[in-house]
Amino acid sequence: MLAPPPEAPVAADPPLVEAPPFEPLPLNPLLLELLLLVLLELLLLDPLFAISSPSSPDRICPSGPGRLS
Repeated sequence: MLAPPPEAPVAADPPLVEAPPFEPLPLNPLLLELLLLVLLELLLLDPLFAISSPSSPDRICPSGPGRLS
């Protein structure tokens, strides 16, 4: 017995509305500078939060890693 012939691929429907080309929004230099300042501030403050964080390894085991207290 022969296998039935494969069906022809179905053509995709044409789009109803053609989309305009993508154009990125212009960046406001003041907004970009503010964002960079906020990111820099977070990077500078991160060690302070890591030290006081309850998930810090020093808080979990004050005698050091691998030692039982």
